[in-house]
Amino acid sequence: MKPYSDDLLNFKQQRDTAFWLMKACIVIIGICVIVTVLIATTYNYKTYVVRVDNATGQVETGGELKATNYSPREAEIKYFLTNFVADTRTVPLDPVQYKNNVDRAAHYLTTQSANKLADMLKNDDPRAKLGKMTVQPTIRSIQLQPGSKGTYQVRWSEEEYSLSGSSTHRINNYVALFAVTVDPPTKEAELLINPLGLKIKDLTMSIESTSKAPTPALQGGTSNET
Repeated sequence: MKPYSDDLLNFKQQRDTAFWLMKACIVIIGICVIVTVLIATTYNYKTYVVRVDNATGQVETGGELKATNYSPREAEIKYFLTNFVADTRTVPLDPVQYKNNVDRAAHYLTTQSANKLADMLKNDDPRAKLGKMTVQPTIRSIQLQPGSKGTYQVRWSEEEYSLSGSSTHRINNYVALFAVTVDPPTKEAELLINPLGLKIKDLTMSIESTSKAPTPALQGGTSNET
C-alpha cells in the first residue's frame, strides 16, 4: 500500500504546484494588462524642433515644442496654409483621394474653426463637383495682415477642368483670412500629420470674382489683321 500512498502524495504535490503556478500566471497577466492600459491612457507624445541654418548647416535652436516657446517662421506658415488650401479646395477625379485630403486637413483646425468651415461649405461645397469636373487651386499670395500677430490673408484661384482633363477656362478667385496658432500634438495621429501643431483657430473665406478665360485660337484659323 505504501507505493500507492506515495503516488497519491506525489499527485497532490504536483496538483498544488500546478495550482500555484496557474495563480501566479493569472496575477502576472493581470499586472501586464493594468500596466498596458495605464501606458495607453496616460502616455503623451512630444515633438522636438531642431532648426538648422540653411547656409552653414549649424544647429540654431532645439528643444521640446511648446506653445509658449515656439514661434513658427513665416515660411513654415505659408507652407502650412498652402497645404490646407490644396487639401480643402482641390477636387480630384478620385472621391477617396478627396476624402483623404479633407480628413488630413481636419487635423489643421480647432473645433471652433472646423464648425465654422462646415457652415461656410454649405454654400460652396467642393464635394458637389465630384464626378462632374476637377478643380485645381493655385495660390496667388499669402500675406501677414498688418498689425496682427498670426492672421494671414490668402488669395488663390481655382481653375475648373472637364473629366477628360481639358480646361473649361472658368476660373474662380478666392480670398480668405486665417488666424494661425500653435497647439503642440499629444497624440500619435496628430503627431504624424501635424507635428508642429500649427492650427487655424479662426477663418473667413469668400469668392472675389469669376472669370472666363479666352479660348486659345485654333491653329490654322483665319486672321482679321490686314
